[in-house]
Amino acid sequence: MNKPSAKGWCPSTLIPMKSGDGLLIRIKPPFSRLTSRQAQKIAILSERYGNGFLDITNRANLQIRGLSQNTYPLMLKGLQNIGISGKNEVPDRINLVLGPFIPLAVIGFWFGLDAIPFVIFLSSAIALLLVMPDLIKKTKKMSTQIPFGPYIIVGNLIFLLLEKQLQFFIL
Repeated sequence: MNKPSAKGWCPSTLIPMKSGDGLLIRIKPPFSRLTSRQAQKIAILSERYGNGFLDITNRANLQIRGLSQNTYPLMLKGLQNIGISGKNEVPDRINLVLGPFIPLAVIGFWFGLDAIPFVIFLSSAIALLLVMPDLIKKTKKMSTQIPFGPYIIVGNLIFLLLEKQLQFFIL
């Protein structure tokens, strides 16, 4: 079996990536939400045009594999019809990259911009504390990608719960 390797870019619905079983696309739903109709339609489209499986990536994107040059345009049209994919590459790629940082915008909106660096620091510290034992035991390599989104959520929750006590550190 071939060892997976980084390609240097992330596929999206508008920019598929060649893989061993054809083309693959990644779906990052708007606001990380799907309606039941959209989820059902994605499953039908995957069955019809791809290999029939939906993979969930480390960054909580949906990945559809096994598309061909002929079936990819049909898949894209189906995704656009249900509001999952736009027709412009830029918002599609931004959504893939910025998805985990949406909670930071909420904190900034509710508590002011001064809270954002603290939440990032808190999230980074939590991630480091939880990942460090695996690095020491060498069950993870330094080059292993660690999804940061969950740690931002935890940092946000801690900030929300302890906001009054943390005001001293923010000012």
